[in-house]
Amino acid sequence: GVYMNVIKCELCGSSDFKKVDGEYECQFCHTKYSVEEAKKLMIEGVVDVKVDTSDKQRNYEKLAERSFKDQLYDQAYNYYDKLLEIDSDNWKYVYKKGVCAAWQSTLANFRVDETIKACKNAFNIIDINNIELENKESVCYQMADDINKVSVAFCQLAQNHYNEFWELESAAPDYWSHLQQLIDCEEYAKDIIKNYISSEETKKLYITILKNLIIYLCDICERRKYKSGYNQYGDTYGWTWYKNELRTPLIEKYDKYVLELKELEPQ
Repeated sequence: GVYMNVIKCELCGSSDFKKVDGEYECQFCHTKYSVEEAKKLMIEGVVDVKVDTSDKQRNYEKLAERSFKDQLYDQAYNYYDKLLEIDSDNWKYVYKKGVCAAWQSTLANFRVDETIKACKNAFNIIDINNIELENKESVCYQMADDINKVSVAFCQLAQNHYNEFWELESAAPDYWSHLQQLIDCEEYAKDIIKNYISSEETKKLYITILKNLIIYLCDICERRKYKSGYNQYGDTYGWTWYKNELRTPLIEKYDKYVLELKELEPQ
């Protein structure tokens, strides 16, 4: 095979080919190319491959799931994007793409709320198309679990950033806005599964989410110190805190969730 190492699969970019029944087959996503197409690929690098869409869809699904599992979220995001071009009404693709977006968050571009949007859109598709879910609880569990994992990871990111830059006056407001987004996410996750907490596994996740919410709510209500300047004695520090009118509803939520947690975990 002269072409073996120079053909690049259009679908997945792999160069790993095998000749099967007179055609070249990509060993990664199993797209088949005729000898003519393989030659064209080698010379021009492009070819109009006539791939059956269902094959293409299966291949992309495999690639998307593999990338997601390997935490290559930018790749997975692109594959789910391609899948949505084939099947724009697929709620799973919509939802997974949103989760991949959230995992690509940075402190400057906190995309955690894209997961919520994706879940809402997925539920809309399910409702509009009257899709019968085989097991609605496991779908809701999966979504809530994903949202919770994303939230926990980005809470860590936001905390580390705050701990490093706490002396700046802007550090606390940045941290609060991130915490508020995380509270919104976890509350959404909690609402998705609240009807299923009779099952042990879901109840466990629900309790985890409640505990995270309580932590975020405590954190956002804390008074915070920052470096306000210098005087002849050295550094001077000021204090900053979340506005009282914003704080009151958070304290009410905190009380409500603590009560709920005590009912679920009496010890």
